[in-house]
Amino acid sequence: MKGSGDTQHKKVAGKMVQMSLAILFSRVTGFFRDVVFAVLWGTSGVMASFVIAFKIPNLFRSLFGEGALTAAFVPLFVKVSHDDGETSALKFTGNFLAVISIFLTVLVTALILITFLLRTFFQSPFAQLTLKLSAWFLPFLVFVCISAILSGLINIYGNFLLPAMLSSMTNVIFMLTAWFICPLFGDQADVQLFGMVIAVLSSGILQVLILTVWLRKHKVSVPLSTKADPNTFKLFKLATPALVGAGLSQINSFVDSMLAIFLGSIAVSSLYFSQRLVFLPVGIFAVALGTVCLPTMSKSASAGRLSEVGSAVNFSLRLVLFLTIPAALYFLAFRNGLVELVFGYGNFNDESATQTAWALMFYLPGLPFFSAAKVVLPAYHSRLNFKTPIKIAGGCLVINLVLNLILMNILQQGGLALATSISSACNILLLLYFLKADLGNLGLKAVLRRALEIIALTVLSLWPGLYLYHNFTQWGIRSTTLLSFFVSALAFVLLALLFKAPELEVLTRRLKRRSH
Repeated sequence: MKGSGDTQHKKVAGKMVQMSLAILFSRVTGFFRDVVFAVLWGTSGVMASFVIAFKIPNLFRSLFGEGALTAAFVPLFVKVSHDDGETSALKFTGNFLAVISIFLTVLVTALILITFLLRTFFQSPFAQLTLKLSAWFLPFLVFVCISAILSGLINIYGNFLLPAMLSSMTNVIFMLTAWFICPLFGDQADVQLFGMVIAVLSSGILQVLILTVWLRKHKVSVPLSTKADPNTFKLFKLATPALVGAGLSQINSFVDSMLAIFLGSIAVSSLYFSQRLVFLPVGIFAVALGTVCLPTMSKSASAGRLSEVGSAVNFSLRLVLFLTIPAALYFLAFRNGLVELVFGYGNFNDESATQTAWALMFYLPGLPFFSAAKVVLPAYHSRLNFKTPIKIAGGCLVINLVLNLILMNILQQGGLALATSISSACNILLLLYFLKADLGNLGLKAVLRRALEIIALTVLSLWPGLYLYHNFTQWGIRSTTLLSFFVSALAFVLLALLFKAPELEVLTRRLKRRSH
């Protein structure tokens, strides 16, 4: 049994490395995209309008696409395929896609009409620009939700690379459009921003086309049909709690942005840019690992091997903490230089950098908790348990809202970030508590002990980097930050090798295998 579990862990780690490399490329392109945004629009009110307008379709995408429905679709597809055969599972998929496409089209039409209605009540230039952009961006959610479901299907067939690369394509389209096409719309920033409509809609359509071509090439036929399928009804029944749970999570993020408006447009934009930095390691490591884990855990759960699910949670937690704890502490130590290095160009001035670094400081304590949730939730979803996470999410929403209202008056946008970090910590602790009750011993004491050891290694590795960061400022803050970060990271790897960190051994073994 132990050998079987080790083999499974190696496969999961291997897939995670593959997907992490794809997501790393996505984050690099996303980095350049955000640099372009920062150069062109800084933390202005125009940028704040774009952030809020694009957040609306992203909110529904998280509900109906990459979040709840996909989380319910993958394990249910595995179960139907296991019980009734692959053909039945694909027929169910086609029915589900047809039904959700019709529903989303109707929803988008209704939301666009609402934006026109709201424009008669909110006359400020900021509100008018935000609502106009929202109306144009909303059709994106239809394409991106279909894309997310098709990506989940392709993941089941073992391909994690292609879906992960699609976001890189989207980032490139956004970046090129912002830099080359938006200026063609005129000299005013609020007019230029409408050029992004081309980027948003074209990227959504291209994602669907690319995934459809892959399925046809690999002879995976998904027959679209509106004829009632009992599994589709079952999916919506299972996903309803998850939709509410994902909705609560997205409401958290949306409320943060809405409350930030009361602090000024610079608060909205600085929250956005600080989130881009925080969710860089979350996306590269935790999202990759969580995406790989869901099909694996689903197959174990469908076969009744719950001990394998618990073992996967333990392994995934140790691996994700090994990667994100150092990232959190390095970002915290070098935050001012990091913001300047990444965004400090063009219209992103000194005040923009200061405000972004302030928000970043309070997001960073939550980074390991954000990441851990990505690998713990699949353990619930793989067993089609969506009710427990929603109850926990509801409680954390209340915690976040109360803390927002208290802390934003003390720490401004930093208070909104800190509230998110604290509520995320509560979320993961409760998820683990109830998961342990379901699956038995998860080895959490060993995970906690390992987390403390990783913190100690990270603190030791920070010393040479901090010395450079504070004593070689004559090189310029960007160069000094980059060198300090590299030296500390190298020191961490050397210490991990010295103390024979098992997580590093797993990752390096897989990388060596891929290089041969």
